[in-house]
Amino acid sequence: MTGREQQLCEVRIGTSGYDYPEWEGGFYYEGIGKSNYLGTYSDTFDTIELTSTFTTMPTEADMKKLIKETRKAMDFAVKAPMALFSSICLQKFDDTIGAFRKGIAPFAEGDKLCCVLLSFSKTFRYGIEERKYLNKILSALSMYPLVVEFNNNEWISARVLDGLKARGVGLCLHDMPHLEGLSIVYDVVTAPLAYYNEPTCLDRKESGIRWTPSPLIQLL
Repeated sequence: MTGREQQLCEVRIGTSGYDYPEWEGGFYYEGIGKSNYLGTYSDTFDTIELTSTFTTMPTEADMKKLIKETRKAMDFAVKAPMALFSSICLQKFDDTIGAFRKGIAPFAEGDKLCCVLLSFSKTFRYGIEERKYLNKILSALSMYPLVVEFNNNEWISARVLDGLKARGVGLCLHDMPHLEGLSIVYDVVTAPLAYYNEPTCLDRKESGIRWTPSPLIQLL
């Protein structure tokens, strides 16, 4: 096998979410009905970032229903619940983690789980307690492929990246315009799964910039 062949990887392309009525008349045909969205989506894409689990705790019944709605083989990058990331959640941590693991069991058991996406808000700053909390979450979900998304640039350091590499945890990469206050653009790969995500749309009228990038890409 040549060096070039060894460097080849599988590229998976999907979108962040699928339940968008505004896609009717475009990606979905007009009047298709929401119950047919995911099936139609699976005819084109074989992976998706499931965003509904960020705001609503997933249940086994709902996740099994999603799997049944797909018409072709596809897997799911599941966004972990917002309750874990809005602040350092310790009081109900075990209950939240337990409910989440139970909810996504159909994906894990059916080999449908691409990864669990841990999306930390911009207010999650780099500090001793925050580092301990990150370690707690990574340990609690270590049975799954994990990808971490940092929206605070304080976390982008050699120490943190080396820690992710040691655990085999992926880092969510962003492609953003170079504007003040936005995440740093970096291209570091920390695990076999590389996760590349671009925002749907960024509109900065005051600077005359409108940024409309491409969809989610996962490199396996």
